[in-house]
Amino acid sequence: MERYAVVELADEATEALKLERSGEREEALRRLNLSINRNAPYISAQENLKYQARSDRMKSGMTESDRKQSQYDIYQQKRKKEEKEE
Repeated sequence: MERYAVVELADEATEALKLERSGEREEALRRLNLSINRNAPYISAQENLKYQARSDRMKSGMTESDRKQSQYDIYQQKRKKEEKEE
């Protein structure tokens, strides 16, 4: 279940970033927070804090560089889990 939680949360975070960028900040927050809460039992406390911080930044609006860094971090997290499985 841990692997599914990581992927599902990363995918939702990616979608939330797209929504935030298009100005749909409230929907982005709703989706990301729902996914964080749903997957919290299956992810590490450190990952939970990272996603919570990302959610908090979305509340006030993200800069383009913050969005890019967030997207890169999400990509790296998914990739790290894929490498562990191989």
